[in-house]
Amino acid sequence: IYAAKDMTAKEIARRMDCSPSTIKKQLDTARFKLGMQRTIRGLCLEAVRRGIIAPLVLALLVGGGNIQQMRPVRRPDAPRAQTVVRIQRLEEAQLAA
Repeated sequence: IYAAKDMTAKEIARRMDCSPSTIKKQLDTARFKLGMQRTIRGLCLEAVRRGIIAPLVLALLVGGGNIQQMRPVRRPDAPRAQTVVRIQRLEEAQLAA
């Protein structure tokens, strides 16, 4: 939606609290999935044509302007648990005993 407003990757990244390279990767992925669209406008038009974005929703979101910013859902910052498993082979001599 921000891309449809002709915002740059940096501006979108600031609003979504992520890296500009993440935004560029997501836009490139969307372009690839929707038929190698060259422009953001072409990308949005193709998404509307395929029914991914409803035209009325796009018009309301782009034309609204004063819509409250929604923060993306993020994982908690708790440390991740790590399990280490080691396998040891017993010598044949130990098995014979």
